[in-house]
Amino acid sequence: MDLKQPYNQLTSSVTLNNCDQEPVHVPGCLMPHGTLLAVDAADGRIQQAARNAEQMLGKSLSELLGSRLDDLQPGLLAEILARVAQTTAPVSVEAGDRNGLQLIAHRNGDVLVLEWEPAGDNSPSLLLGTQAALARLEACADLSSLLQLLTEEIRSLFGIDRVMVYRFHPDWTGEVLAEAAHPKLETSYMGLHFPATDIPAPARAIYEKVWLRVIQDAQAEPVAVEPLVHPGSKQPLDLTYSVLRAVSPMHVEYLKNMGVQGTVSCSLRVDGKLWGLVACHHYAPLLLRQQQRASLELFGRVISQRIYQLQEAATLDERESLARALENLTERLEREDQAGLFAALPMLPTVLESTGVVVSHQKGWYSIGDVPYESELEAIRSHLVAAGQRVYQTDRLPDLCPLEHPKRHCGLLALAPNGPEGEMALWFRPEEASTVRWAGHPDSKEIRYGPNGPRLHPRASFAEYIERASGRSRPWTDFDLWKIERLLRVLDASAARHTRRMQASNFALQRSNEELDSFAFMASHDLREPLRGIHHYAQFLEEDYGEVLPGEGKQMLSGVVSLTVRMESLISSLLTYSRLNHQHLACCPCDLQKMAEESATILFRARKIPGRIEVQPGLPMVYAHPPFLEQILANLISNAIKYSEADRVIEIGSQPQAVQDGRVTFFVRDNGLGIPAEFHERVFQLFRRLHLPDERGGGAGAGLTIVRRMVERHGGTIELESAPGQGSTFYVTLSGQPSAPEAAGDPPPEPV
Repeated sequence: MDLKQPYNQLTSSVTLNNCDQEPVHVPGCLMPHGTLLAVDAADGRIQQAARNAEQMLGKSLSELLGSRLDDLQPGLLAEILARVAQTTAPVSVEAGDRNGLQLIAHRNGDVLVLEWEPAGDNSPSLLLGTQAALARLEACADLSSLLQLLTEEIRSLFGIDRVMVYRFHPDWTGEVLAEAAHPKLETSYMGLHFPATDIPAPARAIYEKVWLRVIQDAQAEPVAVEPLVHPGSKQPLDLTYSVLRAVSPMHVEYLKNMGVQGTVSCSLRVDGKLWGLVACHHYAPLLLRQQQRASLELFGRVISQRIYQLQEAATLDERESLARALENLTERLEREDQAGLFAALPMLPTVLESTGVVVSHQKGWYSIGDVPYESELEAIRSHLVAAGQRVYQTDRLPDLCPLEHPKRHCGLLALAPNGPEGEMALWFRPEEASTVRWAGHPDSKEIRYGPNGPRLHPRASFAEYIERASGRSRPWTDFDLWKIERLLRVLDASAARHTRRMQASNFALQRSNEELDSFAFMASHDLREPLRGIHHYAQFLEEDYGEVLPGEGKQMLSGVVSLTVRMESLISSLLTYSRLNHQHLACCPCDLQKMAEESATILFRARKIPGRIEVQPGLPMVYAHPPFLEQILANLISNAIKYSEADRVIEIGSQPQAVQDGRVTFFVRDNGLGIPAEFHERVFQLFRRLHLPDERGGGAGAGLTIVRRMVERHGGTIELESAPGQGSTFYVTLSGQPSAPEAAGDPPPEPV
C-alpha cells in the first residue's frame, strides 16, 4: 500500500499483509445511504462533497463546491457552530432537516463535517425500553451474567440477529464471552477466539475514540468524496467521527464470508483502555437512526463503568491484603533503616502468584521457591539490562534465553527499582498448557486473483478449530502489573528516604571528623608545652637530687623521664596525623627511582645497617606530592629495618605489568618476622602495635596509619602481603599520570 499518495478505498489495494497499516480514518468515501459536505468553520464555504449530494440535497457538485453553506440553507452555519462548540462527537442539528433527511454534524479542527441520512421517527418506547434494560443490567452482581443479559437486552430492543460481547486479550486476540442469537441461526460463536488481525490496529485506534460504529449494508457500493483532498490544507478528509465513513474493503470481504450484511460495534472501555466490543451482526441491511445509535452508545458507556466496578470489587480483598503487606513493609524498612528488594524478599511471594521468586543483591542471588540456575539467572539479567525496562514481563521466557527446565520456568515478571546497584526481583511461573477454540483456523489464508493480481483474502470458514497450545505460562494480568506498580512506589520511596538518611549521616560524620581533627590538632599542640615542662623538671630532679634519692626513687624518676619521652612521641604522631587531612597536595611527576635510592642511602647504607637493601632499576615515574612520597618510602623502609634481623634483605621494586590504566604499583619487601593474617588490618590502625613499646626500637604505632592516609589522599591504595617467618611486602598503588588531586580541607585553627 502506497501511503504517500492520498488513500481511496475505491482504488487502493488492501490485503491481509498491509491491513494493519490501512488509514481507515481517511477512506475517501462513505456509505451510500447518506451524503456529506465538508465546510470551513471560518467562512462557511463548502470545500468537499459526496458525489451523491445532488440526489439528496438537490444541488450539483459544481453548485455546492465553493459556495457558502448558508446559500444552501440560511442560518445553518450559526446553528451548527453552536451545536458542535463543546464536543467532537456527532450531534443532531434540527435546523438541517430537509427532504426527509436528518443532519448529523461534528467538528474536526477547522472543518465542519455535515452528514445527512434518512430521518427516523422519535420513539418514546425506545427511551423507556433503554431505561428498563439498564436498570436490569445494573442489578447484575457478576461479570458473566452482566454480559449475557446485555446481549439479550440489545437483541430484544433493536431486533438484531446476533449480539455478542467480544473481549480483547493482551495480545489483541479476542474471545466471545456472551452471545444472544435469533433461533434461526444454527451457528454459535460463544467461547470462540478470533485472531488479532480480525480487528487490526487502525480499527482499534478508532474504537478508542468513538463509542459506536454502524454499517448499514456492507455490500453497498461506497460513494466517493470530491475532491479527495481539502483544497486548502491538501489533506484527506478525516472521517474518524463520521457516521457514514465507508467500510474497509478487507472488512467488507470478511463480513461477506460470514454472511453478515449489517453490523453495529460498540466500544467497551475500562479505565480508559479498550476492553472489548459489543459486536452485533445482522444478516440483512441494518438501518439505525440517530436516536437508536444514541441509545446503544449509552449502553456502551454504562456497561463499561459497570465492568470496571465489578472488576474492582472482585480484586478488593487482594488490594486490601496487598495494602496491609506494603504498609508493614514500609514500617519495617523505616524501623530497620533498610532499603531495596533484598530487605523486601520475605514478602515478595505474596505480591504475585508464582512458583518462585529471586532477588539479586550485591552480585548474589537469594531465592524462595523454584527458580532457574544461577548461570541462567545471569543470562536473564543480561537480557533485562539490555532491554532497559523497570518492569518486564513475558509468558514465553524460553524464547528469551535457553533454560534447563523451560516447563518449570516459562513465565517471567521482572522488577528493577531505583534501589542498590544491580538489584532486581524475578517472579517465575510454570508452563500452562491450554486448549483454544478458534472461529476458523487463525492462520488460514486464501490466494485469489483479481483486477490487481493475486492477493491474500480473509479466511472463508469460521467453523470451530481447536488448537492445543503449550510453551506459555498463565499470562501476567493488568492487576499483576498494578500490584507491581504499588510495590515499586514503596521501594522507590524507601530508597529515597534511605538515601536522605545516608546523606545526613555522612554529613554529620564529616563534621564530626573535622571537629575531631581540629580537637586532635589543638590538644596535641597544647599538650606539648606542659609535657616538656614535666620532662625538664624530671631531668633537673634527676641531675640535682639524684644522689639524695634512694634507689627506688631514682628508678621512679627515671620512669617519669622515659614516659614523657614516650608521650612526646605519641603527641607528635597524633599532630602529624591530624594535619594530613588539611595539608594541600601539590602533585607533580616524581622520579621514584631517584627517591628510592636516596631513602635507601639515608636510612640504610649511611647508618651501616646490617644486611643489604636493593632498589630495582627502571622504577616508573609517579605523579604525587613529593614530601608525602618521601615519607611513604621512609616509613616503609624503617619498618622493614625494624622488623627484620641482621641478615635482612630489603627490596624496593615494581613489576612491568604494574602500570595499568595510568596507575603505578611499587613495593617494599623484607625477609623479616612477618605478620599473621588476622593482624593485617590492625597494623594500619592508629597506635595499635604488635609488640611492647620498648621492643623493636619503640615507636608510637602511627607510622603505617600515616602512610595509609597519605596514600589515600592521592586516591591510591596500600595492601599487605605477609605471613609469620616469611617477611612482609607492602604494595602501594598511585597515579602514573596527571590527575586532579584530592582537595585539602580547611586547616584547623592554630591555638593561641
